[in-house]
Amino acid sequence: MRADAIRIGEIYRFPSVHAAKIKYHVCVAPGWFVFINTDASKHDCLPIVRADYPFLDHDSFINASRIFEYEPDEEIIGALRTAVLLKKTARDLIQAVQRSRVLKPVQKDVVIGQLLGALDGLS
Repeated sequence: MRADAIRIGEIYRFPSVHAAKIKYHVCVAPGWFVFINTDASKHDCLPIVRADYPFLDHDSFINASRIFEYEPDEEIIGALRTAVLLKKTARDLIQAVQRSRVLKPVQKDVVIGQLLGALDGLS
């Protein structure tokens, strides 16, 4: 699957070239992803619960402190669509991005704009 075929708010599981293991990735802008992690990192993590996202093995965290970029035409091998963000989670993620102390202002602007634009398509 090409990176530009993944829509904002979709969650995919695939081997990450950035983490050298299989990770859940949340698309936050075209070709831009954040990880879902088991543990909270030091900054800007949004808790999510297994009850809302049953594909998870346990409650987890969306890490809003680092954006992982893929070229739009980059082929993402083994990408498996697992879910779509709930509207409530997307709103909470927008707030986490706004509060981020480590994302660059341009990253915040892009991600917030993309997530706001995707809200109507989420449930």
